[in-house]
Amino acid sequence: MTRVLAAIDNSAAARHVLSAATAVAELLGSDVDALHVRERGWATAEAAADSVGAHLALVSGRALERIVQEGGRPDVVAIVVGARATPGGARPAGHVATHVATSTRK
Repeated sequence: MTRVLAAIDNSAAARHVLSAATAVAELLGSDVDALHVRERGWATAEAAADSVGAHLALVSGRALERIVQEGGRPDVVAIVVGARATPGGARPAGHVATHVATSTRK
């Protein structure tokens, strides 16, 4: 089975990322898995994943590297990340989203 990887943080934005990942997964006939790189807790990330029935992988390390690493697995067909921590600014996406987009082929 193929997977859509939702890279989520421990904020309310995780629900929006998971909602988008769920829509993409439905289009592709895939499952949704959530990935959270532990920094300061994971209760909100866990609740968000539970709310859509997604498996949550809690990992350690640098977020940029771990998202690219997990997203590079052959069964992952798409990666969904939040665009940025705050709206607006000179760039259309934050550094995490930009790094993932330029470091993967998904």
